[in-house]
Formats: sequence, C-alpha cells, structure tokens
Amino acid sequence: MAAHCAVSASPGYIVWSRVFIDNNQLCFDTGLGEVVELPQKETEERWQLTTPQWPIMHTVLRGITCDQMMARNKSNHIQVSYGKDLATARKALHTKAAMMRALGLKVSLCGEIYKISCPNDSFRGQSPIAKKQLPMKLLVLAAGYATRLYPLTLNQAKPLLPVAGRPMMDHVLEKFHGALGITECLVVVNSKFAKNFRDWAATTQAARWPITIVDDGSTSPENALGAIGDILFTIRQQHIVDDLVIVAGDNLFTHHLAGFISFAEMKNEALLGIYDVGDLEAIKKYNNITTDETGRITHFEEKPQHPTGTRTGIALYYYPARHLRLFEKYVAEGNNADQPGRFIQWLYKIEPVYTWEVPGKWLDVGSKETLEAAEKLFSN
Repeated sequence: MAAHCAVSASPGYIVWSRVFIDNNQLCFDTGLGEVVELPQKETEERWQLTTPQWPIMHTVLRGITCDQMMARNKSNHIQVSYGKDLATARKALHTKAAMMRALGLKVSLCGEIYKISCPNDSFRGQSPIAKKQLPMKLLVLAAGYATRLYPLTLNQAKPLLPVAGRPMMDHVLEKFHGALGITECLVVVNSKFAKNFRDWAATTQAARWPITIVDDGSTSPENALGAIGDILFTIRQQHIVDDLVIVAGDNLFTHHLAGFISFAEMKNEALLGIYDVGDLEAIKKYNNITTDETGRITHFEEKPQHPTGTRTGIALYYYPARHLRLFEKYVAEGNNADQPGRFIQWLYKIEPVYTWEVPGKWLDVGSKETLEAAEKLFSN
C-alpha cells in the first residue's frame, strides 16, 4: 500500500503564478489567494480523491473558477509563495509581475485584486479581472452583557465562552477566512470585559487580520449603548471610511462566509444574511422578511405576531462606505439603538437592501439551551 503524506499546507495569504506558452509567446498568470484550514475528515476525503502521497493545499482563488483556470491553460500546476499578510502578498504579486514583464513575458493579473496600481491597462492582460475591490473592515458586536446566561456571563463575556474547547469568537472569525477584502477586524466591547478581549486578541490563532478592541465605555446593562449605538460609536472613534461587514459575536455558522463578501462586492448595496428557521412559531422570536425576485427586501418586521414566512434576517450585514453616514441619521431621529435589525427595518424603505441565504446551520447563542446545542454541533 502506498505511503500517505501527512503534510497539509499552512493557512495564510499567497501569490500564485504559472508560466506557459501561448501562440509561441511566454505568458505569466498571477493572482492572490488564501490557504484555508479544513477539518481533518474533509482533508482526508480530498486526499483520497487526488494523490494521497502528495502534500495538499486547500486554496481559495478569488474571482477564478476551476473551469476558467483549466480553459486558460491545460496545466493545473501553479507556483505558490506566502505573504505574511494581505498587503505583503499584494506587494509581492506586483513585484513578480513587474519582473516578468521586464523579462518580456505577457503578464496577466487574474481574479479579484483590489487597488491595482499599474502604469497602464494593458498590464492586466486578457485574463478575467473582477471589478476593483475596495478594502473593508470586519466589525464584531461583542459589547452585550448576556444576562440570560448568568451566572456563566457574570465574569466572562458571552463571545468568549468556550464552544467545543475554543472561544466562541474563534469560531466566528474562522468563517471569514478566504474573504480577501477584509483588512482589519474591529471588536466592540464593554469596559467590564475589555481586558478579557484584549487577552484573547493577543493569543488567538483565528484571525487573518490585525484585531482592534474598541471599548465603548459602558459598565453595565443600564448604561449599555445598544448594538446600533456601538456600531455608530465604532464608526466615529475609528474614523471608518471603508465598507463595513458586521457580525454578532454570538452568532455561529457551520459554513464559511466568504461567499457573503463576494456577493456584497458584486451588489455594492446593503446586504443582509438570512436564514430559514423552518417554523412559523419560532420566527416570532426573530424577524420576518419578504423579498422580490432579485432578493431585494420588500418587507421587514421585527418579532412579528403574524409572520407570513419562515425566513429571518440574522446579525450578518454588509454596508458600503457611503451608507455609514446613515447610522448618524438613524440615531439622530431617535430610533431604537439596540437591536441591529431595527436599522435594516428603517433602511430598506429609503435604500435598496438585498439578501444572501446563509448555507449550513446557524445558531444565535442567547440561552443555556442554545449554548448546549452549539457545543453539541461543533463538537461533532
């Protein structure tokens, strides 16, 4: 029996490239990607579908399909180099491309690469290039006090409670691996647990970006700012001018969310993650939405008494930079600054808001029962 290779590539940002001959000319394709870590069971299954004697690398190549890769050139072999972060990888990509162009190769930058600084458009070649991708921030809402989980949350923030042996926050951040547009992760917290979050940020292996802990100054549920208040606080304090992805620190997903980011970039409009709870009674605890054939929200109601469907909007949002000023307007009008869904309920009436259905399972950990369900789900 052939030996099994035990080497799986380390997660991180990469520059991929390949050299080939097309019409008697040397060509150079290059792009950005991210190596992601998959569960061991999934890795083993993929090994058996390929060549188990070889090392394996789980790679997301943004903006390029398998068919496009193979149609361009029949060889699927690529050369890969790591960057210590996204900015370094992008710099390495431009350096390699400039060197190859100077050597006389026909250079093509492939896939989604934002802020491409090229001397002229011809440098991009003929490979499929996505629209210019702009940087975005990831904001995690983690400033609540989770009184329903007392005594578990008397001395620890809910997003830092362990689920399957790891802080809940680790599970949240890992689902955004492969989303190349994110340049920084902001975590808005209360003063009571700010040190706990700073200690976590200093040791976690789950982030692919710099983490900034934003202390909102609150010390108890009585002076909490509320979720929308915390969003506005963070926008002001951090002077955010980029697109913003927002997720609640107590929302857990079984599937990756890179597709949410890709869809958001394509739409360039406000985007809400939705989930089908499958139960008209259960949805009364959440919100109820209806959409048109394009996925644009046509009706949104928080905690409906008479729901018309089982799809609910969850605490997963994307807002283009131009929408951030509307948080100021929303709060200035005296609207509810607590539940983040209230902003969507207000926004969809004045701006287009689209939806993206979350794959796999989703859990909103708000009680001991859902915490136990999360432990069971992620332990398996």
